[in-house]
Amino acid sequence: MTTLSGHAARGDAKLITCILPDDGRDRELLKALRAEHAIITANTFQCRGIVPGGSKRDKGLSVNSVRVVTVVVASDKADALFEYIYFKMGFDQPIQGGSILYQGDLLGATPFQLPTGVAEESED
Repeated sequence: MTTLSGHAARGDAKLITCILPDDGRDRELLKALRAEHAIITANTFQCRGIVPGGSKRDKGLSVNSVRVVTVVVASDKADALFEYIYFKMGFDQPIQGGSILYQGDLLGATPFQLPTGVAEESED
């Protein structure tokens, strides 16, 4: 099966999902994935989430903004990338605001590769 950007052409892919506090760690992770692993099939979005840190009245939970990072990766590379994200984002340490990291199978994934000669997006 032909692969592009590390993904199998008709499937055999996994989705890694990482929920982080809305404090910029998602952008740090996306930059690291691209620079260190050439991953361009990642996404981040903001949503509301219930995280520890609320008052006793609401049982210690509060609704806050969180960031969800999703990464599509070939199955044979998923466990290594999962472990990389686990340590890169500090899941081995207590994370203020709560976080979740998990991976699951995808029924299929469409390979994606940027054309050559496309300028990099600036950070400004």
